[in-house]
Amino acid sequence: MSQSSAEKNLLHIYSDEYSDSYDERFLTNEYIRAITEYKIDILKELFETHQSWLDVACGTGYFLSRFQGFNRGGADLSPAMLRKAASKNPDVTFFKEVNFKHEYPELANQWEVVSCMWGAYCYAESLQEARTILLNLVKWIKDGGTLFLPVLELADIRPDSPISYIEPVEAYGGITKVTSCTWSWIEDETGLEHELMSVCLDYLHEIIGPYFDTIEIRQYRPHESKNPEKIIVARGKKSTVSSTLAPLQWCEVKGVQLPIISHQAAPSPKHVPAPSLVRRGLRFVKRQLGL
Repeated sequence: MSQSSAEKNLLHIYSDEYSDSYDERFLTNEYIRAITEYKIDILKELFETHQSWLDVACGTGYFLSRFQGFNRGGADLSPAMLRKAASKNPDVTFFKEVNFKHEYPELANQWEVVSCMWGAYCYAESLQEARTILLNLVKWIKDGGTLFLPVLELADIRPDSPISYIEPVEAYGGITKVTSCTWSWIEDETGLEHELMSVCLDYLHEIIGPYFDTIEIRQYRPHESKNPEKIIVARGKKSTVSSTLAPLQWCEVKGVQLPIISHQAAPSPKHVPAPSLVRRGLRFVKRQLGL
């Protein structure tokens, strides 16, 4: 199967050299350690009632290594990362090189918990690919099982640039839906460039919502300067797809708590006329002026 230029770039990024420093840079350093431990605490909670776990985009196998003896497996696109993961988890017998935008029938309905850490689904090259990736994760979960999915949105990297998911189109009727956004991250230390796309949470809910009984949004703020990081815990995978979405249950923010500041009510925004009304008004003024 031929590889796209984006896939080749990922294999270039996630090399043996990159895997050597990965844990310290992205999982265990002082800045990020708290959110890593929070994810591990949620997994511990899930494993009280579930007996098997597949970590998709398992990377170096750090999370897998924290659950020695548990029935677990790892999948990743990068052979270098899988080699590192296998060395850290000698008791794990299932490691598989997986491009998770493709179908793998042998993985269907095999695992009680499926996770995908660090927003790895954001490496999708299109909205359709992102949808396929997310639905593959769902397919690999046994009926009654759980999806564990840390999410990454535009609001997480640009907290001062809020975008509404749905907005009415006054001029022409209908609505617009901001389903995703794309960006690039260029690393300081290596100069490597990651091409990323995230699915807005509301649209992600539309994709996976019909497949689960409940969907919790766990939140953790590691620092005062950051928005809470969000983790989807979708429980009770259904044997048949529902016509309704599982409700989103927003959980209390854990970690650093911000002081509560009271604000005066903001004034109501002034009405902005639709562009079509503005154009008609200009034509009327021109006629009155003989222009």
